[in-house]
Amino acid sequence: MPRTRTCRYKARPDAPYTGQRFLTMSWSPAHDLEKTKNALRLLLDTGDGQFTRPLEWYPHAKSNIHLAVWSQLYDDGLIDWYAPGGDSFRLTVHGWIEACRLLRNDIGLDERFALLSAHLKELGGRTGTWTTTDAIAERTGLRPDRVFDAIDGHMAERIYNRRGAKLASKMGDVDIPPHIGKTL
Repeated sequence: MPRTRTCRYKARPDAPYTGQRFLTMSWSPAHDLEKTKNALRLLLDTGDGQFTRPLEWYPHAKSNIHLAVWSQLYDDGLIDWYAPGGDSFRLTVHGWIEACRLLRNDIGLDERFALLSAHLKELGGRTGTWTTTDAIAERTGLRPDRVFDAIDGHMAERIYNRRGAKLASKMGDVDIPPHIGKTL
């Protein structure tokens, strides 16, 4: 039996800790990591096999995951929390990047990122250039929202430790620096 600890969780994102709600959680980092992976997998897998960041809210009632896990993900900035009408959650861009990092082997991230990386390297060359997320998506066959989130969330830097492209505007303009893909 793993050792346990009692911890507080917020009833909703804007509520102060009242000391009235407690859950028992594991002390095991591996067990806590597995709970985090399960919650992120639930939000990431929309059933279409694309593993993109859905903008729909996922209701807590369907999740079978303790509110303490959701509270920790919210505190870490990995999810947005919508409380009116019942607790619901969705991934932030940084949450999507973290979900991709943790579930990298399960979702085939390396194969998908290789398409994006190869195309950006081809465009960037030694001088750098600019393009749009829609143009990248059209050439690579990836979904535009996936391309946008990968660049906006700095996936190359955060997961692969490589120099990546930068989002120049929220309209999808992308700056591709010279020598993209080089080790940081």
